[in-house]
Amino acid sequence: MGIQPVIKIENLKKVYKLGTERVNALAGVSVEIYKGEICFLVGTSGSGKSTLLNMIAGLEKPTSGTVIMNGTHIEKLSERKLAVFRQKNLGFVFQSYNLLPTMNAVENAAMPLMFSGVKPSVREKAAKKMLQAVGLEKRMRHRPTQMSGGQQQRVAIARAFVSNPPIILADEPTGNLDSATTIEVMNMIVDLVRKNGQTLIVVTHEPELAVFGDRVLHIKDGKVERVEINENPVRYMPVPEVKETM
Repeated sequence: MGIQPVIKIENLKKVYKLGTERVNALAGVSVEIYKGEICFLVGTSGSGKSTLLNMIAGLEKPTSGTVIMNGTHIEKLSERKLAVFRQKNLGFVFQSYNLLPTMNAVENAAMPLMFSGVKPSVREKAAKKMLQAVGLEKRMRHRPTQMSGGQQQRVAIARAFVSNPPIILADEPTGNLDSATTIEVMNMIVDLVRKNGQTLIVVTHEPELAVFGDRVLHIKDGKVERVEINENPVRYMPVPEVKETM
């Protein structure tokens, strides 16, 4: 890990107004995340962990506080500048895959490169390389409806990594998968991040997955309740024999 944090969050607060009520989704979070670190945000539903990830991604504006990523104040950027910043710095893995149903695996995986203006032949080659890396060399022309949940998430992983962003954000990336496929997907994400020297932040309600992390932030009631340091994070977890066909 580096000395300077790649992400620095200071006194982050987010208040939602629900009618006459005010809900404190984040109640003053301060944390630093370092280059090459795998950090898990763990907590129950409604704890504020996904809200925190959304703030880091610039998908929501904080009520107050700062999010500094690689020296840039995310909370101060306009939507246009945020979009450009995300293209250059962030890869996303979502619980619901978020694949376009009319596109095949190669086209879905190449989406970030298309938005960045990379010419078609280059982005197709890069997408195919990533799909091979996640074990989908035989599924490149398949559309999402022709693939299992685990296969769709592999396409989503390929899409997140295709432009080699320095930071990967994963919001409940295994939430829709069975236990065996969950382990396969986490092994894959962690392996890619470690090989590429990327920083990974994972939101999960499954604390048993946090063994992959260098650090675990336990979130409760919009605050970091405690921080757990993992001196020996798991690099690979054995996959149970009974699993979804991948």
